[in-house]
Amino acid sequence: MEWIAKNVESVKSMKIRNTLSQFITLGVIVSSALIIWKALMCLTGSESPVVVVLSGSMEPGFKRVKNPMFGDILFLHMRKAPIRTGEIVVYNVDGRDIPIVHRVIEVHEQENNGKVDILTKGDANPTDDRGLYAYGQRWLKPQQIMGRAVGFLPYVGWATIIMTEKPIIKYILVGALGIIVSTALIIWKVLMCLTGSESPVVVVLSGSMEPGFKRGDILFLHMGKAPIRTGEIVVYNVEGRPIPIVHRVTEVHKEDNNGNVDLLTKGDANDANDRGLYANGQRWLKPQQIMGRAVAFVPYAVHTYRRFRSAGHNLEGLGNQVDTI
Repeated sequence: MEWIAKNVESVKSMKIRNTLSQFITLGVIVSSALIIWKALMCLTGSESPVVVVLSGSMEPGFKRVKNPMFGDILFLHMRKAPIRTGEIVVYNVDGRDIPIVHRVIEVHEQENNGKVDILTKGDANPTDDRGLYAYGQRWLKPQQIMGRAVGFLPYVGWATIIMTEKPIIKYILVGALGIIVSTALIIWKVLMCLTGSESPVVVVLSGSMEPGFKRGDILFLHMGKAPIRTGEIVVYNVEGRPIPIVHRVTEVHKEDNNGNVDLLTKGDANDANDRGLYANGQRWLKPQQIMGRAVAFVPYAVHTYRRFRSAGHNLEGLGNQVDTI
């Protein structure tokens, strides 16, 4: 019963840590996207620096969904220079949820105050946009302009158009994504329970265990009940180091008569043991620092994973350049 209670408490603590880690990772992704968007807004002076063409009124210049189903993406900028005839602008109209991208065909300057009014038209439309403006409005005001088109990418905005015209597809995609994420989390939690390790699958990020394990190899861990023996490969944490280490046990030191043991580890490709990697003053590893024993591996499975060290559960076998962590 005591063993069961201890494992239940261990799983609870692991769940909390992993849940926090997942929320932090999600927060970083969302925050990064918002920071990039806000930076683009500041650099371009536009509240929407990137938009998607949703209709065919500007063809053949800009296209929307047709056959095949693709839409152009426009990049906007708000320069201080006056708007001129011939420029392509994106503007808002009261009562319309979606902005309009059309060409300026006439600029009307008021003599008494220098303010300008703007008239627009779609290249593919037979008439100007006065029928699209708010009731009784004959000219656009500069404050209605969201930005001027300064660049575009053809045929890459199709997903936005499909989801705008068929919301059911958006809901299906969001639901499918939720199912995939939930399934992955469930599988991860099941692996944690089955293996007894908080990180049952890890990735090697350095070459200190070559030739046995190389950078990009995936390791599968398990926490068995049997005592750890010399020659086993273990993954362990060191206080003050954010990334775990995978090395081989080279010595098992029985601490006292009650069966407690201390461990000494070393990378197969390293000249010296790991005492230089342990916490200050620590000469032996404690069993509670062990995250798991390597029981299997897949070579070269994540060869480029080292480019994404900040995401998920990273693992690094330390070489001589320990300061690179």
